[in-house]
Parts: sequence; C-alpha cells; structure tokens
Amino acid sequence: MSLKKLLDLCVVAAGVYLIAIGLFDMHPEFPRWGWIVLGCVLLLSKGIQFYLAVLVRRRRESASGGTPRRR
Repeated sequence: MSLKKLLDLCVVAAGVYLIAIGLFDMHPEFPRWGWIVLGCVLLLSKGIQFYLAVLVRRRRESASGGTPRRR
C-alpha cells in the first residue's frame, strides 16, 4: 500500500471517528455538532478529491483515445 493511500485511509478513519465522538458525546467540553461537522468536512473533502481524480482520469483517457470501456 502506498503512502498516499495510507494517508487517505487515515483521513477517512479520522472523519468517521470525529462523527462517532459527536454522536456518542464522548468529549462534552466541545459541542456535539462541532465534532459531527468536523468529521463531515473531512469525509466530504476526501470524497470531492476522489471525484475530481476520477474526472481528470476520464478526461485524459478520452483526450488520448483512451482504453475502450468494457460493457
């Protein structure tokens, strides 16, 4: 597993963990919604990054003739 994939996995795990902290109110010194928002921001940023990477890859394939898609 490459370092980039490992870091991406850690960011996703951190997002899920922050949401869990908010849902189960493990740290009451910070508002519950704050933990949930932080976790969602992490997960959304990774989701957007993944979507853009797929979009760029498809554009490159279509511009260069690309590999034929299997149906």
